[in-house]
Amino acid sequence: KTCTSEIRVELLQMSSSTINRYLVEERAKLRRKMNTGTRRGVRKFITQVPIRDLNETPQTAGHCEVDCVAHCGDSLTGTFAWTLTLTDIATGWTECEALFGKDGLKVRQALERIEARLPFKLLTLYFDNGSEFMNENIIEWFATNGRTERLPIKRSRPRRKNDQCYVEQKNYTHVRSLFGYARIDWKVGVNIMNDIYRKEWSRLQNYFMPQQKLQSKYRLGAKIKRSMDRAKTPYARLVLLRPDLEKSLTQEKAHLNPLSLRHNQRIKVRKLNTEGGKFTKNFDGGKMAI
Repeated sequence: KTCTSEIRVELLQMSSSTINRYLVEERAKLRRKMNTGTRRGVRKFITQVPIRDLNETPQTAGHCEVDCVAHCGDSLTGTFAWTLTLTDIATGWTECEALFGKDGLKVRQALERIEARLPFKLLTLYFDNGSEFMNENIIEWFATNGRTERLPIKRSRPRRKNDQCYVEQKNYTHVRSLFGYARIDWKVGVNIMNDIYRKEWSRLQNYFMPQQKLQSKYRLGAKIKRSMDRAKTPYARLVLLRPDLEKSLTQEKAHLNPLSLRHNQRIKVRKLNTEGGKFTKNFDGGKMAI
């Protein structure tokens, strides 16, 4: 980028230590952007899983995208917390589960816990090509154990994040906005995260937070015009698709107070901040932490 002659003179007069001090925050942002915790899965399992058909958008509840979010700060070294995010495509219903470290067994156990509290039955799972999904724990165990029919599993194209667009956007609204980009590498923190996810955050987001869905888009000159539907909560969308669940979901919602849920969530995030101060000086939550 160009700059004025005055700024150019000031830049040339800066010492290397001053330049380093000014660039600390920007370098941290770049390291975080360049980090990726996804490692290609074993070819044996990748070849077993078909690539999803992007021309079809499921209109019934149960077809879910799954992804992992790293709470590693600006370094992927060592063991730290991960969040497993599951999002239903048709309704937007989202559940999260925190893990300490990431491998096939832990991901399978987290999926089992999430499935147990979902109000609907899983019909299809969509993953990326990461080794935490492309392994025997998921492909050969989770998809078959205790089921009369094998659970269909499909994958996205390599290096195409938009193939998993429904869960990718929830990685920010449901995870980053709550816990930010800080490093969480203590087990107590993972327990607190799960307490928030299961008791407050899931209920707030699914019962009280309306979402819009894209209906269509088209190009008009140099601009992309998008048509969005009316904002509805995942609860409202699920009731429309599954009237048989309306009674049980409505009864559960009647016992919930969004103000109380939000208050308890804030208290627990502050507790996480307090615990984090014992392990790291740089822990800070997202915008929904306050």
